[in-house]
Amino acid sequence: MCETPSTDGMPLYLEISQALRGRVERGELAPGQKLAGERALAREYGASPVTLSRALGVLVRDGLLVRRAGSGTYVCEALATPEAEPGRSRVHNEILVDTSPIDQPLFNHYMGPVMDGIRLAAEAHGCVVRFLDGQTSGTLTPADLGPRQGLLLLAPLADRADAAEELARTRPVVACGVQWIGHKVPSVDSDNVDAARQVVDYLARLGHQRILLLTSPDHRTDTRDRRSGFRLAMAAHGLEADHQLEAEGPEALGDAGREELSAVMLGRDAPTALFATEYTLALEAMARLRDLGLHLPNDVSVVGFDDPVSAAYLSPPLTTVSQPLQQMGRQAAEMLLDLIDHGVHECPAAVFPCSLVVRGSCRSTRHE
Repeated sequence: MCETPSTDGMPLYLEISQALRGRVERGELAPGQKLAGERALAREYGASPVTLSRALGVLVRDGLLVRRAGSGTYVCEALATPEAEPGRSRVHNEILVDTSPIDQPLFNHYMGPVMDGIRLAAEAHGCVVRFLDGQTSGTLTPADLGPRQGLLLLAPLADRADAAEELARTRPVVACGVQWIGHKVPSVDSDNVDAARQVVDYLARLGHQRILLLTSPDHRTDTRDRRSGFRLAMAAHGLEADHQLEAEGPEALGDAGREELSAVMLGRDAPTALFATEYTLALEAMARLRDLGLHLPNDVSVVGFDDPVSAAYLSPPLTTVSQPLQQMGRQAAEMLLDLIDHGVHECPAAVFPCSLVVRGSCRSTRHE
């Protein structure tokens, strides 16, 4: 090969990438095998180091090769994984995961289990998972996704719907932790409306009539759905849904929120129960209520959302909503891999039921 386009007009870097791809698919380069250095490969293919690096970049993007800093370029080990089902291509698929705007998603009580489910699906199907930073994911176009790549959005904000729908028209895209009604984006989510209904039904059975909804701003559809489910269930029980307090964010009650919570809970006809639509808001509310001298659950019953291990070890142990997060992550990855393999022809959706985990943070008011 020479440093010019081939006779059919194909750029040299693409010709080299196709040649290397053939060597991988024929088994001449085995899974996990380290390639020769880029300078040696450049000499072998009669190309400049820049052209050779560009050719390797194509195969890295398509999931056949992986670059390891300070070590070199390797054939992806996952290519050795047996096919998980008939018809699944042995060509390596790649799941691009967008976790923005969550910081440190692996340690997040929501993102961690979802990402574990994605990992299990990736291992079963022999594909690689790559994480995108928020700046990269926000500017993706169809041209940025290779033929064996798909984009998985985890708990995206509501304002991503239009851009995601535009991308999903031609490329594999799945949103997990969201339901964009009216937008054609394949999605996986839990039934947040029914989850809130379960909470209200439980508190109403305990005799609570004044229930405070502590919620985060409407940045995500799950927040909206939990609010909607709360209002619908309160109305079904003939209860007023006027008690509502919006926090500064999903993980911060904020100074103003703490002051407002204090005023509500120490005021006349104070709520006897509190439903926090985020786990961290439940933790902050419990701490604030104690600071006010209120006893949990004798003075106030508290229900949260999400059920990390720590919820069972709080004082009192927290009654909360459990989402099947690992199942959701696995289903989202499976759905995305199916779109990669078979093309974008429909807009599938999966909704998982939630369950209420009853612990010691609630009590009945019937005896009062």
